Amino acid sequence: MFFAFLSLTATAAIDETQLPPPAAAMVDFARDIKPILLNICYKCHAGERPKGHFLLTSREAALKGGTKGVDIISGQSAKSPLIHFVARMVPDMEMPPEGKGTSLTPEQIGLLRAWIDQGVVWAPGEPELELLASASLTAGFTTVNGNKEKFRELNWQREGWNRGLEEFELTQKNGDGSKVTSAGHILRDDYKVTLEASKNDLGFARFGWSQYRKYYDGSGGVNSLISSSPIELNTDLHKDIGKASAEVGLTLPNWPKFMLGYEQQWQEGTESTLEWGSVSEGTNIAKVYPAFKTVSERTHILKFDADYDVADWRFTDSFRGEWYKLSTTSWSDSGYTNGGSGMATTVVKENETHFQGANTVRVEKPVAKWWFASGGYLYSKFSGDASLNSSNLNAAYLSADPALPQWHTDPITLERESHVFSIASMFGPWEGLTLSLASQNEWTRQQGMGTQSGEIALPFMPYYFKFSGQTNSSDLDSSCSRSASANMRRRAAASRSSCGTRIPRAI
Repeated sequence: MFFAFLSLTATAAIDETQLPPPAAAMVDFARDIKPILLNICYKCHAGERPKGHFLLTSREAALKGGTKGVDIISGQSAKSPLIHFVARMVPDMEMPPEGKGTSLTPEQIGLLRAWIDQGVVWAPGEPELELLASASLTAGFTTVNGNKEKFRELNWQREGWNRGLEEFELTQKNGDGSKVTSAGHILRDDYKVTLEASKNDLGFARFGWSQYRKYYDGSGGVNSLISSSPIELNTDLHKDIGKASAEVGLTLPNWPKFMLGYEQQWQEGTESTLEWGSVSEGTNIAKVYPAFKTVSERTHILKFDADYDVADWRFTDSFRGEWYKLSTTSWSDSGYTNGGSGMATTVVKENETHFQGANTVRVEKPVAKWWFASGGYLYSKFSGDASLNSSNLNAAYLSADPALPQWHTDPITLERESHVFSIASMFGPWEGLTLSLASQNEWTRQQGMGTQSGEIALPFMPYYFKFSGQTNSSDLDSSCSRSASANMRRRAAASRSSCGTRIPRAI
């Protein structure tokens, strides 16, 4: 009602006697009105982003109006702003705008007036739903002669049958500007599904899930003095890689626009590595024994975006936060005799966790026609730790051999945070002259610390050496200031930078 009052007030000065009269006959929507909408109005007032947020694709949307208020007043065509606009009686609001289409004739305006006076009747049974669907099926069978594991690694698929939905998409469009879409594919060890729902001038929601499998070859190297064929792990090495996400947002007219999202990424499985171990055959030794690593990796991401315009000021805010966790265990041969029943093995376990996040705030405003100013602030933080444990198992895989090197660390920590400030101004436009000035200041502080211990076998007395509790730590402070200016008419530019680094402590 408030918007309707604004529209009526804005058009109160219209001389209704100057409007083309309404058509005398009963109007048929499909015959008389729909062609006008399709050929003239839908260029701007249909689709996902209608001009002025005013949709003419359904009766509900047409009567709702747009950002200017209610445009159609059922039963009162002379009072309806839509008629004033198409009759080109409102300065700067002529519809269609100059150069955007052909102006309506008095007869067409008369039909629109009669249509509004007769109750804005839509065509009986006029479908306001549009359903689109497509799908593509696939099927195939693959045979492999030779190294099947290498085929899987290179082609990212197993031999045998591979069938499913290669691609599908389902879209439903409603006359009120809402739309729902689902798409993706479903194949063997390769899946992707997305779902998105949106409505003009309201918001959206998006969801997605995908996962595929990556294969690895578990074969080692070949040395003719050791073996005529590669040594095989005889296990199915693969890693599942996936992502799940969800986003929701609001796009209400004259309200702040924002988006809140969450995403998870993962990798789980076993992969081969090139840290091949030693294999001996008599006096011959070659590094051809295959190695592998188990991987468990998870990343959680939270994101937020906001955008708001008020009184020529524009405020934007963007946040990204990432929580990461990685755990791996590597297995590699430390000594194997061809044909033997056991071997010495090096096992390396690594763990890492960290959080890193950043938030940016930006403000900009056209201060005057010749002056544009903006400023921003970025804050970022990183906090993480990591640990490592390397041990050697004897041929029976029972215990660590004290004659072989053993390494381990307590969590190695790292903390870092940065602050960045920037301001910029652009002066113009003057004929052939634009001036711009900018300045940026950055300050970063970093702190790190770690402790390591080890047991090492030495070739001389003493044959066994052990150390523990050795701590390494370091701090780092850095600051930087940059400024720049440019003269576009003379194509001249100048910049100045002053950066410094201070290391308070390094042990």
